[in-house]
Amino acid sequence: MEILVPMPKEGTLPNPGSWEHALHIIQAHRPAIETLARRAFANSEQEAWEAAQYMLYHWNLEELERKTPVYGWGRAVRQALRNVILEVETKERRARVTLACWNDFTPERAMEELRQAAMGHRIHAHPLLVEVSQHGLSKASVKLFLDNYYVNNLVFHLHIAAQSLSTPFELRAELYKNLHDELGAGDPEAAHPLLFLRNYRSLGDTQTIKPLLGSIYLLNTKIFYTFLCGNYKQGLGALGFLELAMPNQMQLLLNGLKKSGLPDRDLIFWDLHISLDKDHGEAWFDKMRKILHTREDAYQMLEGGVATLEARSVFYDFVWKAIAESRKYAA
Repeated sequence: MEILVPMPKEGTLPNPGSWEHALHIIQAHRPAIETLARRAFANSEQEAWEAAQYMLYHWNLEELERKTPVYGWGRAVRQALRNVILEVETKERRARVTLACWNDFTPERAMEELRQAAMGHRIHAHPLLVEVSQHGLSKASVKLFLDNYYVNNLVFHLHIAAQSLSTPFELRAELYKNLHDELGAGDPEAAHPLLFLRNYRSLGDTQTIKPLLGSIYLLNTKIFYTFLCGNYKQGLGALGFLELAMPNQMQLLLNGLKKSGLPDRDLIFWDLHISLDKDHGEAWFDKMRKILHTREDAYQMLEGGVATLEARSVFYDFVWKAIAESRKYAA
């Protein structure tokens, strides 16, 4: 399946042939990129936010998948301009996160707060999950959901691999155990991206996907915390919150996809993750507890965790809105 994501005009850049040329491009484009970032994240302008997410998608995947040489001047230009966007976004995101036990911190209080933040998040009662679990969805709505889920699921194992690059040696075993599971536990045919494709066997394949903006935002958020932010504690929080909150979502989605008419034999992806993610989530939180010593540690884990769960909720928001609009149009 081909994923089609437009590149905004602000992100269309010449290819530099030297450092001097690269510096000139950065200086020429920085004012427009910075203005766009402030409109997107400080002023919450939807059009600017959309353009920023599309640019980040292209530049982030280039980093994650290494399709061009790391030493190229073009990459240096894109990194510098991406940093302008991320600096503004990060400042605005951190302003919204508060550690309640900051003034009476203990590691035990902090871990309890982290767990409550993950399990009490709005994602567990999201209307999309409630609707699909109770009534199922039409074939068209199921495909809409699956197509957008695929955009993220396709590279989830790369988030884990990327997180391992910055995580201290003594914590990497859990990462590689998780990665081993994601890639089929030794059976390449059982790799989770391939198991996910079984959902389409009764629906028919999708040739091209034009992702909803929420899918792009979720992907960008996960790439930031696992690969770009340079803080393994934020990354562990991001993955830990995701995994701890996942079994409930997977159970609701499994129930709903069955009600939508997908046969049990095609739903192994969801069934498998109910048990696996429960183990992964508890293992992540166990590792987080071993390295949580200060309130700064707790805050960093909370920031990564809340931001990533909220991004997944935004993904559901966009899917739910698209389904509601299609129903309104059909009516």
